[in-house]
This record gives sequence, structure tokens and C-alpha cells, in this order.
Amino acid sequence: MSLAESIPSRNEVWTVERLVTYTAGYFRQKGVAAFRLEAELLLANALGTDRVGIYGMWQAPVSMRERDVYRELVKRRGLGEPIAYILGRKEFYSLEFVVSRAVLIPRPETEIIVAETVKFIESIESPRLLDVGTGSGCIPVSVLKHNDRATFVAADVSDDALAVCRLNASKHEVDSRLRAISFDMMKPWREQLSDEVFDVIVSNPPYVALSEAHELQVDVKHFEPHEALFSGEDGLSMIRSVVDRAPDFIADGGHLLIEVGEKQSSRVIEYAGRKRAVVHERTINDLAGIPRCLVFRKV
Repeated sequence: MSLAESIPSRNEVWTVERLVTYTAGYFRQKGVAAFRLEAELLLANALGTDRVGIYGMWQAPVSMRERDVYRELVKRRGLGEPIAYILGRKEFYSLEFVVSRAVLIPRPETEIIVAETVKFIESIESPRLLDVGTGSGCIPVSVLKHNDRATFVAADVSDDALAVCRLNASKHEVDSRLRAISFDMMKPWREQLSDEVFDVIVSNPPYVALSEAHELQVDVKHFEPHEALFSGEDGLSMIRSVVDRAPDFIADGGHLLIEVGEKQSSRVIEYAGRKRAVVHERTINDLAGIPRCLVFRKV
């Protein structure tokens, strides 16, 4: 089925139901996993409503102008662009975040860091936290929504990403407790953070090896920002920098949480063990059983 076949001609009368059905078939042929859901979400966007809203107009005709808008959205998805970028939003930790192609799309596995961080700071009176490589700000904003005593420094090398982070902090009304700063994790941290000390430092750094670029899905490789994906030939350059430098900025007994890629956990734990600035407390698997979050404690 071609795109032209999936969205009927301008001269025909088509209802919401028929548009969803045909587009879902097109997406299914394109290999879109959630083909019907995405067809519905994009049509809801074109109609200026939400997914629930389109069921209230299931048999209603869709105007030519609305079909033109929908056609363009479907075309973008058919070319592989992630639906989160098309819609400009993504749910994470039960919150809706603004996203653009300047930031990675928040993923469910990163919610592990949020959940663990929220637990760590429950008993701290005024917890201070740092997110290295914040992107959309999904980690700090989510934590701040669950702890009204905490403050966060959100750091990223990309000014465009920081703009998205600030927008999300404002959207969720935590901007008074979040400071977004320009920060290069590969450069000396002392020059960028001065003498600040944090109870918890978190990081979801780039961790894809350049040699593994060909293995990435098309929507990731061609649309998400490469500077937020790739980290040297082995994928560990950024992670090593965090392990090397973060302990100098963590309060005694504080914690460092790092998200890592598949098959990286043992190498990172071994590397941190040689440095002896932090102790590995535990590893948390994601829902697929992959070791995803490494928890270290400052000694």
C-alpha cells in the first residue's frame, strides 16, 4: 500500500474511522509497531483534539483541509520520523514533556533513575542534585515534581537542548528550583561547576559505540541527535568522564546514578572499581532484563 492509497483522494468523503483504518494499514506495511495507535494519534493532532476525542467523531467526515494536514503528518512518519518529534511531545514518568530534534526522546528505561533518585532524597532536608547531559530535562523535572524541597542543576553541552529543558521546567512549574547550565562533560568540571557539591548526581550520557551505528533503528539513527547518542569507538568515553569527575562533586555518602547500554555494566563497574572514588552498590535491570542503571555511593 502506498501513501496515496493510505490517505484517500481529495474528492472523496472520508470519515475518521476510514482514515484511521487505511492509515493503520499503511503504517503496518511500513513496520510501525503501534500502527493503529499512531494513526489515531496523528489524526487527533490534525483535528485539534486528543485520541479520546476522535472516538466521539468516529463517523464524522474529515474536511479536505484537515486531510491535507494529516497527509503531511503521515508522510513524515512513513519516512521514519519518530512520532514524538512529529507531535512535539512524549510522556515520561506520567508527565508530558516537550521534545524536539535537539533532544533524545525520553525512554521508559530512564524512569529507573528517577524512581531511585526520588527514594534517595526522601529523607534529605534540602537535597541538591545535578543531571549531566540533561537533554529534555525529563529526569530533573520528574524528580522535582515528586520532591518540593529539592533543587537541580541541569547541565548540557547543547544550547538548543537547554532551551527545551527550560521549557519543560516552566511547563511543570519547577523552573524556580532548576538551573540549566551550558556544560561539556569532557572538559574540566571544576571550571564549570566551581565548588558546588551535590547529594545525588545522575547521568544518562551518550553510550552508543560508533562501531554500532549501523545497528540502530532508522528512526533513531537518522532523526535523534548524534551528539546525544554516540560516545567514542566503544561507547564509554562519556561514561568514563562521569565516573572520573563526578565523585569530586558528590557529598560524602551521596550517590551517582548512571544509565548504561547493553553489555556495558560490567566494564563500567570494573572501571569505577579501579578509581576507588565510588563504591558500586547495585545494578538495576530494565523491563527487558538488561542491566540499565548503575548505582554508586561516594566513599
